[in-house]
Amino acid sequence: MRKLSIWIAASLLITAGACKKDDDSTPAPLEAKTVNDINGNAADNGGFSMYFNLTTGAIVPASDSNSTKWDIAFRATTIKVNSGKSGPGTAAAQVVSKGFDDLLEAPADGYATDGDAFAIPTGANNGWYTYTGAAASGPQHAILPIAGKTIVVKTANGKYAKVQILSYYKGNPNTSTADFADLTKRPLGGYYTIRYMIQADGSRKLQ
Repeated sequence: MRKLSIWIAASLLITAGACKKDDDSTPAPLEAKTVNDINGNAADNGGFSMYFNLTTGAIVPASDSNSTKWDIAFRATTIKVNSGKSGPGTAAAQVVSKGFDDLLEAPADGYATDGDAFAIPTGANNGWYTYTGAAASGPQHAILPIAGKTIVVKTANGKYAKVQILSYYKGNPNTSTADFADLTKRPLGGYYTIRYMIQADGSRKLQ
């Protein structure tokens, strides 16, 4: 009887250890990263696009624009991906109508590369932003991110990332203030603040 009790206890310990091992193997949640003031203002940065590597989170110098070292690039309101007419890579992207936090998995299809048209559509209300023009209320002549729009990028090395444009203006200002509405006080445009998340294991899970 005593031997049976010892055997049962040992079995329970082994089972518990196996369960703990399974629990420990659960992937850690991905970390969302915020990058401030990516300078896509060509008039303020020497006339260049600003190239960005989503894996490293680093700005890539313009001298490497004809390489696969970058994934996306910013110039005024245009966001390019490294493919087609924009670069030698095979990156692709799309804009989805789902909020950053609600987008838990990258789409399986629907991606485009930069060709005659950009993968991330340009123009107000076509892609990631709206232009307020001579709005009757709120700030006039402002570039504002469209709520609920997320850019999904498939990098050249097969990794999936989601990108949210938080601000188009230097310093990520509060766009509801009187100072922002005043065109003489409004910060420079073309300075992107973004939040993004990239999945390193090659899966489409983005959470």
